[in-house]
Amino acid sequence: MSCFIISLLLFLSYTASAYKVSFFGESYINMPLQEAKLSTNIKLKFKTKYQNSLLLATFGRLDSCVLQLLSGKLRLSMKVSSHSIELYSPLNHIFNDDQWHDVSVFRYESNITLQIDSYFERQFLPPSVGSLNIHFGVYIGGLGDFSINSINSKFYFRGCMSDIYFNSINVLKRAKENALFVISKYISWTCEEEFDVNEEKSISFLKNDSYVFAEFSQIIDHYSLDIKTIEPDCTLIVGINAQYIILLEIIHGSLKLTFGTDSSKQIFFSDILISNGHWHSIKIDLNSTSIIISIDDQLTINEYKNEIQMKYSDWYIGGIPEENYKKIRSIQNIKYIHNGKEVYVDQIIFDLSFFVNDEKLNSILENIRFILHINITPVNDPPQIYYTKNKIFMLVENIAELLTTDYIRVEDTDSTPESLIYKVISPKIKTISGNFEINEHFVDSFSHKDVLDKRVHYIVSNDKRFEIFLEVSDGVKTSPIVALPVLLKPLQLKMVNNTGLVVSHVSATIISHSNLSFTTNSFNKSFDIFYNIIVQPQSGLIERKRIIDDMWIEVRSFTNRQLDAGQIRYKHVNGTPFQDEFKFIVKCFSFVSQIFDFRIKFTKFHLTVENEKELIIKGKKYTHISSNILKYRTVPQEIDSNTIIYMIMKSPTYGYIKTDKILKEKDQFTQDDLNNNRVTYALHQTTYSNFTDKLIYSINALKCREVNGTLLINYEVDESLKLENIFRTHEKIQVEEGGQATISRINFPIFLNKFHKLNFLVSTKPKHGIICKIYIYDNFEVLISSKTEKDFQYIASIEVDVKLINDNEPFRTTNKSLSVVKGQKKIITKDTLTYEDHDLNVFAKDIVYRILSISNGDIYLRDTLVTEFSQEEININVVSFKHNERKPDIGEILFAVSDGFHEINGFLITEASNEFIKLSENSKSIQQGTSVILNEDFLALSINFDIHPTLIKYKVISEPIFGKLYKNNINQSIDDNFIVTDFTQYDIHSKNLQYLNINQTFHDSVRLRVKCNELQAETTLNFHIYPPSYWNALIIKNNRDVYVEQGNSVNITNFELEVNSMFSFFITLLKYFNKTILI
Repeated sequence: MSCFIISLLLFLSYTASAYKVSFFGESYINMPLQEAKLSTNIKLKFKTKYQNSLLLATFGRLDSCVLQLLSGKLRLSMKVSSHSIELYSPLNHIFNDDQWHDVSVFRYESNITLQIDSYFERQFLPPSVGSLNIHFGVYIGGLGDFSINSINSKFYFRGCMSDIYFNSINVLKRAKENALFVISKYISWTCEEEFDVNEEKSISFLKNDSYVFAEFSQIIDHYSLDIKTIEPDCTLIVGINAQYIILLEIIHGSLKLTFGTDSSKQIFFSDILISNGHWHSIKIDLNSTSIIISIDDQLTINEYKNEIQMKYSDWYIGGIPEENYKKIRSIQNIKYIHNGKEVYVDQIIFDLSFFVNDEKLNSILENIRFILHINITPVNDPPQIYYTKNKIFMLVENIAELLTTDYIRVEDTDSTPESLIYKVISPKIKTISGNFEINEHFVDSFSHKDVLDKRVHYIVSNDKRFEIFLEVSDGVKTSPIVALPVLLKPLQLKMVNNTGLVVSHVSATIISHSNLSFTTNSFNKSFDIFYNIIVQPQSGLIERKRIIDDMWIEVRSFTNRQLDAGQIRYKHVNGTPFQDEFKFIVKCFSFVSQIFDFRIKFTKFHLTVENEKELIIKGKKYTHISSNILKYRTVPQEIDSNTIIYMIMKSPTYGYIKTDKILKEKDQFTQDDLNNNRVTYALHQTTYSNFTDKLIYSINALKCREVNGTLLINYEVDESLKLENIFRTHEKIQVEEGGQATISRINFPIFLNKFHKLNFLVSTKPKHGIICKIYIYDNFEVLISSKTEKDFQYIASIEVDVKLINDNEPFRTTNKSLSVVKGQKKIITKDTLTYEDHDLNVFAKDIVYRILSISNGDIYLRDTLVTEFSQEEININVVSFKHNERKPDIGEILFAVSDGFHEINGFLITEASNEFIKLSENSKSIQQGTSVILNEDFLALSINFDIHPTLIKYKVISEPIFGKLYKNNINQSIDDNFIVTDFTQYDIHSKNLQYLNINQTFHDSVRLRVKCNELQAETTLNFHIYPPSYWNALIIKNNRDVYVEQGNSVNITNFELEVNSMFSFFITLLKYFNKTILI
């Protein structure tokens, strides 16, 4: 008997951290779930001290997934179909360390990954393995009443868990809300403090059957505990191994200690009463000659002979399981009842202890063990048939549903499944029209093996609830009739996906089940769902891939199986639309859905850079250029890497590019060459200096605009090669502007005396002059190389100091008049007045204007009247002109412009008038199907007052017929959200506004109205649209000399002169109308 209310202060150390939900060793959570998926995602956090614990388990009839701790190591066991796999945590880590650990399990198709904190383990299932089938739900912390041979049901979890997700389902949230029949047993919704107890904390035993069990094996010769109880008889500590036992208990309120074997026991008593509801301190010391019992510091010394010090493996504290001990009160009440299993022999092992009025008898009768053998006579038991009470056989009208052991089961251990035959019992009043079928043939009987092999289906058309009456026979005996409840539901279709499709023009794209899919409310998924197109797409075709020859043919209907197999696609065939669509209905047996739309959006392909990194070379002569260094791809869909072509626009200077041959300018390589390391950068010769080189290229791909790029190449010379050079302090070249200087050996950073013949190549040429750039401080690079057999190359930078001379006078780059409102100010901008100077040491701040005379106003620098200002102040918009109303409207500003050395005279015309706003009509030529930016040169606006660009607003009053006005998004997916009918002058200034031609035509126009303050103006922008052939150069096919005699003539034919276009057109004249059509 265990103590009813006992508090023990044990000297054991346990720590934990509070979090969310606690499990106490018999706790568990069961979430019902039935699903089959190719992917499995599990996430949870846990902390425990127990080395053997079940964390999570889920089971199907054949499949399972179990996550558990075994000896402190985490093990994931997964069985899918007939394939099993196990993943373990690292061997050098244990996870029952009372610390929080994150666990994630991810399975997609054949790839399985187990992550514990920062550790990863990965394995692969065979590619043919299918979905993980779950029928019996998800268990957390323990299995409850569910039993399975592969898992030790004693390994319940004790500790804390949080953040438990199974396939994105928050298990704890469902358990907390009692949602969807989730079962929670013996848990608390916090991480309890008892997991954090230390040796200073007491524990309580609240029930008669309460106890603490621990497994550890070691020799213990000192016991210490504090106790408070009022129970007169109870168990405190029990230690057990195969033969020995130590037992500390309270008998009649006093302490009793027993230890030893069945044949040699040592028993000691204490006379001190401890069952008085007060705390008592108990200490027991064992040695080879005596045992010392201390209760509240009162010692009792007992002499005894301890020959062997034993290790006890199983420890019980506060009590022991009641099922291990029975007290015989009356021999007439003891019976043996056979459990019905097909076992023909059995035995019972008894340990008998004899007491008379609780007095101990002679040692001969103290403990007797004997075996009672039982022989069992076999009989032919009748089969028993059961149906699952909490499940109803759900049927959908006209669809054959599978009958499985989830709904009905048979028990007959002395018969094989083949010999157990089900028979359908017809009721007296037949109101249903259903039938069982095997392989689509109606049957009245079937075997249990057919049920196990999943061959039995039931199909019915009645729309009601009813029962199926069944009995099972083993050939001799028959089971009672069982009524299987059935619920018949009407067929329903549910949309799963109708996302539409994103395609590019003149292409074909697969429509997959992730784009379009429907499902039914039936568990049977073996039948077809038909999609019938009632309105075809306008700009494309729906096609199916024919299996016999892989040809794509146009169709007006298709099935869900064809979608799953990737056999349905949309193909664009005409026009340049923004979007397309087709309308369809869904049919399944007699059910017909409403009309649905499937929308196709069009996008433009463009190239985007994925990798364009610097190529770093450390002393190697040959280096591969891989896709990790240089990679472009197309978006929004990727095309074959063989069709992404790089053309070399400028070859590297200090090396060359090679594939299977040396590539020169205008040669090509592909992205596939980069992906497979077929592109190499090679040095001309072994290089003894660091350098930076570059490869300039253009990238082209089908239906994409050309993109230009540059690959930087940084070479670091090997240290051993550096040691072979003899470095020196080199001198700069000193030269005066327009003069010349000699380049000699002293201008190079290394000694060149050891080489007899060297070639010098200027690799970075000066921009101004023959050998050097005219600048205050300049340098250029020289490539030095020896003859090929010497294998030497060195890149040297030669510095040049140039003394500059101011020998150029300022000159004007703009020639406009200044329009201003009468009596008001207007900023003088750089578009109105700009002077520049060719001398490189003359900047905008050095160009100074000096006013000579003004006929109709004054000049202000910010708000100060001035007679001098610089070009830099004009550039930053701080110089303004104010008109004097008492003077003429048209005037002139005379000024002198100086760069500090040269001075010239100039003038600026000023025109004063009332406020006005003007828009000039303009036109632009573009290629069909392309776009053009509407900039300030094309949309020319004139105003004579200062105003912020965002306050100048445009409105489209007549939209283009064959195109659209867009903001920015032209290179991305075409969307009506980016079409604009209103914009500002700031959009034009920022080059955000574009016109896109979307139809084949030769002319289009836009009518605009601009408004600012109370002023407005209108204009028309014209677009002249030409086909691609207009923008391509003509091809000169023949251009031969023509010989003619003096005074004669000769015909010039295509043989002598022929010029062709790379494009051709067919001109068709309509028969009944005077129209010409360009095809």
